[in-house]
Formats: sequence, C-alpha cells, structure tokens
Amino acid sequence: MLVMLFSTLQQCKNIQIIELNFLFSGNSLMTVDCMHYVIENNARGIIVYTTSQWMTLLQTPRKNPAPYIVEVLMFKDFVDWMAGQDAIIPSTM
Repeated sequence: MLVMLFSTLQQCKNIQIIELNFLFSGNSLMTVDCMHYVIENNARGIIVYTTSQWMTLLQTPRKNPAPYIVEVLMFKDFVDWMAGQDAIIPSTM
C-alpha cells in the first residue's frame, strides 16, 4: 500500500496530504451495502460454471430502474504494485 501511495504522490502534484482512516468491522454503513445484499440474495443456490456467467449474475438482481452496469476489467487494467516496491522500499528490511 505504501508503494501505491508514494506513486500517487509522485504523479498528482495537487495532493498535499493523504489521510488514512481505518474502520472496524460492523461499524460502518455504505450505500453499496444494499447492492451487495441484493446480489448475494439473488446468487443464493446458483452454481456458476463459467466466468461469463458472473456478469449476468451481477447484472440481474435489480430490475428497476435498470439492471446494474457491470464493467469488465482485463488483467492489463490492473497495476502490479509489487514491481515498483523494490525501487522505492530498500530490500534491507
């Protein structure tokens, strides 16, 4: 996580402070909790055989106003933060 924060500070010149907040389990309520609840209830008892079925499973729980929008990410969309770790954090730790 330190590598990600350091990289962000290097690229974004308008950020002066990064504030980290830690939450305890069960003490937070977010608007996406409702979405997670609806998806989990809809997925109960459904067996997923292929990865393509996941998108349908995530879209279909909500009918109104419209199904959830699912954005498919590929492996290239993720950053390998471990690769930059050696350049920023010394290996003597």
